[in-house]
Amino acid sequence: MAASNDELGRLWGRDGGRQCDRAALVAEVERRAQGFERTIRHRDLREAVGGAVVAVLFLWMAAHDRSALERAGHLWVAGCGIWVVVYMRRFARAAGQPVVHQTLAAYQEELMERYQRQIRLLKSAKYWYVLPFWLGLVVSVAGTAIRIGSVAAFAIGAVPVTLISLGLWWLNEGPGVRHLEGQRRQLLALTGSEGEAR
Repeated sequence: MAASNDELGRLWGRDGGRQCDRAALVAEVERRAQGFERTIRHRDLREAVGGAVVAVLFLWMAAHDRSALERAGHLWVAGCGIWVVVYMRRFARAAGQPVVHQTLAAYQEELMERYQRQIRLLKSAKYWYVLPFWLGLVVSVAGTAIRIGSVAAFAIGAVPVTLISLGLWWLNEGPGVRHLEGQRRQLLALTGSEGEAR
């Protein structure tokens, strides 16, 4: 369990402003940063595995489709699965690892930028993640509806796909972003910084 804000405040400036135990503060900041990095690595791994599974599944479906439109939709979704694997790997590689051996202010600034990168990733997920999958799935549903000659089949397939896509959009830009912003504020409070990070 993380130390309370009162305890951290005592570490930062105990007894009315004497020099704090900087080693303990840095250790706490590093502990939180490592937890954040571990969470991101696990998320990236889940997304990559999920993307690979989607790619294999939809390639198999495309190989057995009975109409060109269904096949096009399934190939598109399979491509989206591969794209997620590539995108997450490139994004993680570009982020690198924070350098621990630097001033507390520089280390904190680097961590703030890492939080900002993850927030930007979640806010842009509607473009590089949600919308492409939605498009491919709707095309495949349309292909099935045309093949069997049923408008109702299109509605039955497209409505849940759209609702799930909207739910993923909301989860990323709502709770996901709020969680990261809350962690970022806690880190700022921990070090006694004023204002918001860029």
